[in-house]
Amino acid sequence: MMRKPSVLLLLLFAAVCGSALRPSFKYYNETKTWREAQAFCREHHSDLATIRAGEEVENLFGDLTWIGLYKNPSDSAWKWSETDEIANFTNWAVGQPNRKDVNCVVIYMNTHEWHDFQCDREFRFLCYDETLVLVKERKTWDQALRHCRLLEAENPDEPVDLTCNYRYDLASVRTEDDRAYARLRAAEASTDQSPLFVSGYLHRNHNLTHWTESVFSTRLYAPSNSPLQYPIQGFKVRPMTPTIIPGLALHAEQRTNYTVSLEVSKGVLRTVIPAEGARVQGNGERRLMVESSSLETLNELLADVSYASTLYHIHTGDLASFQFEDHEAVFPITIKQPQPPVLYDMGTDINSQVTITTKTFLRYPEVNALLRSIRQFYKDMEVIIADDSFVTEKITGDHTQHFIMPPAQGWFAGRNLAVSQVTTKYFLWVDDDFQFTKGTNIEEMVKIMETNPELDVLGGKVLGNQFDFSLNYEEGDEMEGGCLNRTFKSRFQSLPGYPQCSVVSGVVNFFLARTDAARRVRFDPKLKRVAHSEFFMDGLGSLMVATCGHVSIGHPGTMKNKVVTKYSSFRHPGMADEQSKFRHLFFKNHLKCVY
Repeated sequence: MMRKPSVLLLLLFAAVCGSALRPSFKYYNETKTWREAQAFCREHHSDLATIRAGEEVENLFGDLTWIGLYKNPSDSAWKWSETDEIANFTNWAVGQPNRKDVNCVVIYMNTHEWHDFQCDREFRFLCYDETLVLVKERKTWDQALRHCRLLEAENPDEPVDLTCNYRYDLASVRTEDDRAYARLRAAEASTDQSPLFVSGYLHRNHNLTHWTESVFSTRLYAPSNSPLQYPIQGFKVRPMTPTIIPGLALHAEQRTNYTVSLEVSKGVLRTVIPAEGARVQGNGERRLMVESSSLETLNELLADVSYASTLYHIHTGDLASFQFEDHEAVFPITIKQPQPPVLYDMGTDINSQVTITTKTFLRYPEVNALLRSIRQFYKDMEVIIADDSFVTEKITGDHTQHFIMPPAQGWFAGRNLAVSQVTTKYFLWVDDDFQFTKGTNIEEMVKIMETNPELDVLGGKVLGNQFDFSLNYEEGDEMEGGCLNRTFKSRFQSLPGYPQCSVVSGVVNFFLARTDAARRVRFDPKLKRVAHSEFFMDGLGSLMVATCGHVSIGHPGTMKNKVVTKYSSFRHPGMADEQSKFRHLFFKNHLKCVY
């Protein structure tokens, strides 16, 4: 009985077929020697069991059981019976293997640990059916699908049919385990065509043994006339996930032998087990050497080289060194954990898209006037008020949330509280003494932000003035720190499609912001009184900001009442407070000068 083909995988331009992706195991209670068990499994199944991951046999139980792992007496490498591939995954018991003259392996089914045993001993055995079988033919997706479905009919009494009566299909890869397993099996496929990548030459002038985030800022130089092809940018992997390095190839003139090497510092490299006439050293290690007398065979092995980082990090990088004779290339590898998106229900109107936020302190006449002006134009929009007054007054009304803070917590602490309660995609920040006018067009601001999704903050005019500014930060050395320059009315360029809007670094206290972007930067709660541009200083390099001259808000100012004097004493701090703020900024942002 021949071994059962069961799954056809379409890989690149190559095409494998089946009813399930992962292998299935069959446990036999009768006892045989290892060779007898191998022959039995090859007759009735694919072979003695190949185990590529610990979870594959977790649900199987029994006693000492033969699996397909063995080694030749003259070789120290443990291989799998079916393909003679060197075992990358092992689960040896402590102290195992412990005898050089023992060449076969059993698994303790209760613990799943492996032990070496003499091959002529008789034990129960574990067979398996490989459910992923590769067809080394180049096919389109439609051709591969047709190939699979025409292999065998589900109902043998009826002719095979592409739409219903078929037993096999293209493999379905649904989980990360499936993807990893499919990549491993597909690595045996080869085609005579690989994707096109730009090639160049990168010179290494650094030490590959120690890497941190500086990987991303390392200068890589690309002289011409290199026989090495490799990805010069854009190669990104998930942490600890084997990923094929795209585009690796050698373009060299005729030689009797070709030898290339790859080396990384934060991961390991692997390729498939080579065919006759080729040699691979360092599979599963940081340095991989590939040698062949055939350039075509060498490039087939390079096309299957994968990289996997060995330590978990959410965002770091590695540099891969690629060498052939006196040629050397270095290319970057980005290691990044993908982030799930944060989505907001935009609803059907502006009220489900924007929340108005403000912070008040001792100015109840002003904040109530602000609310009245808001309700003239947006009667159903949610308003959030953070209040750290010494003696509080009740603020009521539909769609109005009034949060009482401990007294005198400060300007930025109140901003943090208000923004923390926002549930919409955007929030509009206004001061408590502003007033809405016909020019306060929130719909227009949302339209601009949606049209320019790279924008995080969009400001407008307050009483006819935009009060925007640009920031220029010059990095300094580790000891002294850098310098920060703020220039008012200095704009970078107009916003595409909106000539009345300009890209800047910071805007006035009337702005629309993306909620998630503002939360990432936060408002420094140590800044209690005079503070505004400091938010944009902290967001420099992460917030994209613009200002528009055609949206505006009114600013009648503080009303005359008995608390004005008390409010002013807090609003305008003395020299000691200013000096304390600057000391904090110089330390926090590691500055030596601000001008």
